[in-house]
Amino acid sequence: MFIRGKDVYISWLGDSQAMISRNGVSIEGICNPHKPEREDEKKRIEDSGGIVLHYGAWRVNGVLSVARAIAENFAVLACDGLWDVLDGESVISFIKEHLSNPEKSIPEVARALVKHAFTL
Repeated sequence: MFIRGKDVYISWLGDSQAMISRNGVSIEGICNPHKPEREDEKKRIEDSGGIVLHYGAWRVNGVLSVARAIAENFAVLACDGLWDVLDGESVISFIKEHLSNPEKSIPEVARALVKHAFTL
């Protein structure tokens, strides 16, 4: 969060949220979290091949409680060994394909990506 004069700049990443208190009162509406129980998020997730379930909390594919976890937005930090054999588009396709399987966890997808790179 950066404040300059009367302007407030907020950077928002992942499942973080921000709030502002003015005179001891929370200012509403600065964040609109992408929660899986939101109808528009549920539709987007289901249109991407995912499912939204409630197990004590709303979950994407039964395990993730972060709605954007199934989205197109993610980062991959890898050594040259991966990038020597796969380009960015191939990595994205691989990850999206594996994340569409509700049986796969993110660590399993990461291990599968490494194994795949070793076969190339």
